[in-house]
Amino acid sequence: LLSYVMPLRKNISVNLNYTLNAGPSNQNIQSYHTRNGKYDSLNHLFSNHYNFASTSHRGGASVSWTAKKATVDLGFAAQDIKMKQLNLYTDSGMTRNFVNIFPVAKIYYKYSNAGNLNFTYNGRTQQPTFWQLQPVWNNNDPLNIQLGNPNLKPAFYHSFDLQLHEYKAVTGRAIRLGGLFT
Repeated sequence: LLSYVMPLRKNISVNLNYTLNAGPSNQNIQSYHTRNGKYDSLNHLFSNHYNFASTSHRGGASVSWTAKKATVDLGFAAQDIKMKQLNLYTDSGMTRNFVNIFPVAKIYYKYSNAGNLNFTYNGRTQQPTFWQLQPVWNNNDPLNIQLGNPNLKPAFYHSFDLQLHEYKAVTGRAIRLGGLFT
């Protein structure tokens, strides 16, 4: 992770960041037929041996503004993911590329010495996993045999959070109200 915070003014700053992730993985699932009481014949329909490689680059920027009673943060990040998989049984491969986005907004408002209001919005993209993309039958649960779908698209999630906090030390009264919607 690389991050750089640059003050623009006394109460405004910009944060720039970058992350690189890369890594291989491997999956070898072997399912066998029974012949003559022995499990010695490989079932190619339910067997697979995959090598995976994934590389992602994520860059983002946010702006923070601070005043006497409020703070506002607005930001955005984008992530480019390249996924490669190779079926070692069939010598066939598949490459998928995804672009994930991550918008964020945070507002903090201190309306009195005893209370504040917080609002947060986060958006995120979730790409399918290698295992969801594999066009291979999975019979681990014989009642729910599944086949991976190489045409799956990423999902996008929105999250909204609103919180009100108030505490009066003299009376000992505390109020906390909140709501989260995803």
